[in-house]
Amino acid sequence: MILTFYSQELSGSGQYGPAYYIPESMTPVNLRIHAAKTPTVDDATFEIYADGVSIMSNRYPYTVTQTAPPVQNETDTTVMLPKNQSSAEDAENFNGDVVGWVTCKVVNNGGGKGFTLQLELE
Repeated sequence: MILTFYSQELSGSGQYGPAYYIPESMTPVNLRIHAAKTPTVDDATFEIYADGVSIMSNRYPYTVTQTAPPVQNETDTTVMLPKNQSSAEDAENFNGDVVGWVTCKVVNNGGGKGFTLQLELE
């Protein structure tokens, strides 16, 4: 099964594309990202949720030590399309099986637009 999230014109950030209901547990096997207009300002970043919880693993599993506040846990479960690239693929960073309502959010469009995200489940 392939879920497709798409937005022709999107400025800034926000949720887009349809929400899909997955009634039984399925395993994500691949995620593809494509941009009609390549992000040129910054990396384009996206978050995919199943019932409000990210389906992606934490890309930065470490703790940053600061003076105030003393400790800050850094987490980032976004997926990205690197600056100046029109497509990317990720098949290894999934947090577990998917069930429930699946949604996609653009965290940062990086100056790009016309994004398509395909999430492959089996």
